[in-house]
Amino acid sequence: MSETKSGSAEKAEKKIIGSKELIYLPEIRKSPLLARVDTGAQTSALHCYSVNIEKNKGVEVLCVRFMQNSRKVVRFQKFTRRKVKSSNGQVQQRYAVRIPMIFGDKTYMTTFTLTNRADMKHVALLGRKFRRNRFIGDVSENHLINP
Repeated sequence: MSETKSGSAEKAEKKIIGSKELIYLPEIRKSPLLARVDTGAQTSALHCYSVNIEKNKGVEVLCVRFMQNSRKVVRFQKFTRRKVKSSNGQVQQRYAVRIPMIFGDKTYMTTFTLTNRADMKHVALLGRKFRRNRFIGDVSENHLINP
């Protein structure tokens, strides 16, 4: 199949996903998470209860607790800080980490910004950067990708 300037061959290879999909984050928890596919968000976001920086032999390590009643702390040696404009228009400074995410039958290294989403319905958002060149969203459907 040859690719045209309009990119129709590329679009034909994209999978259709619903507005809510199950994802697995094996480094964080064993059970799946229900993620909302957010057409407005550029980056993906993940809920966390606490985030702090520790120094280990002079190197900063990001320590994150993802579940409220859990003592499990996930440590990231590689992380960045970035400014993110939230849905209410406020700019927040957030940490961002790359973690493996199982989505359907594939594993994707995905960048998530970390924020407290305790007041939100979904603990994870999948943003445009994750979906770009891979998926097309159908907001009228849910759970189109088999876990």
